[in-house]
This record gives sequence, structure tokens and C-alpha cells, in this order.
Amino acid sequence: MHDLILVLSLVWSSPLGPGVLEAQPVRSALSLSARVVPPATAALKVAVPKPVAKKHSILFFTASWCPACIQMKSQTLPYISFPGHELRIIDADANPQLLQAYGVQSLPSYVVLDGTGRAYKQGVGYRDVHQFVDFLKTR
Repeated sequence: MHDLILVLSLVWSSPLGPGVLEAQPVRSALSLSARVVPPATAALKVAVPKPVAKKHSILFFTASWCPACIQMKSQTLPYISFPGHELRIIDADANPQLLQAYGVQSLPSYVVLDGTGRAYKQGVGYRDVHQFVDFLKTR
């Protein structure tokens, strides 16, 4: 009985408190870095995100066996800056569902999407730098 009282007094006087004898839950690295914010201050720290204009996208459909595609990828695309646009090069052989969705029937093809993902311009065939820039400028 004396030993039990000694153990209980040590546990209660421990800086870890009485929960030291209880099983501790396993914590992941994510839970260790998370911080709990009291509800009163949480409302003060929540900011309404500002609407962000999404970039326009240029879907460039290509294939490894297409000579015009290879030429355009090496002689046109590297020399063009796409401010406000995100260039996505899509392998036609690996993504036939996208070809069908955008009505692509020959390569190289390019589809320009607005910020909401709607296609507003399509082009087909090889274009040099100047021709491709002119294509992108006109809406």
C-alpha cells in the first residue's frame, strides 16, 4: 500500500501531470506542426480570399511521330513568352479523350482556353514565331 501511495504522489507531482500513465495517441508530423486557435481569435484571423484571375491556357496537341509538331516544339515554342497564359503540351497518343473533347483532327493543334476553361480559339498546323504570336494576339 505504501508503494502505491508513493507512485501516485510521484505521478501527481510530475510536471507532465496525471496523464503520464495513460496511453498517449500517436501523432503524425502534420499534427505536431498544427496549431489550435481559440474560436474567438480564429474569427479575427480569417481573411476572405481575394478573387484570383485564372490564367488562360494554351493546349498544344502534339505527337512524337509528327514532323510539324517536332519542328514547332523546337523552333517556335521556345522563343515565345506567354504572359498571362500557361502552355500545356499534350501528347495526342496518350490523351485521345482530350483530342475528341476539343475536336482535334490533325496535328499540331492548339486550343486557347479562357480563365474559366472555355475554348475560345483553335488553330492547326505549323506556325513560326511571328505567325503564332499573331494567332495569340487576335481574339
